[in-house]
Amino acid sequence: MSRIAEIGRLMFPVELRPIYYTHTGINGTPLQKKIPNRRVLVNKESGKSFGFVSNRYQLVTNEQALELGKQYCATLFGADEVDNIEIFK
Repeated sequence: MSRIAEIGRLMFPVELRPIYYTHTGINGTPLQKKIPNRRVLVNKESGKSFGFVSNRYQLVTNEQALELGKQYCATLFGADEVDNIEIFK
């Protein structure tokens, strides 16, 4: 997989969705059951899943994570122009 070096491409919307599994019921009918206390983190545009989390996980969007990173860079490194952050390969 190639590395994404353009920040704008990382700003896709994400969401948490419930997780279901299918099993055969007593009469042979397929049944869907929700897995309790677990959710899946999903890219809303592509439907790609990133991982499973507990129901206590608090979603942090990519935009929120970037803003936190900028704040930390400014605080830790005295960066004046945190809006010009570049990703290096």
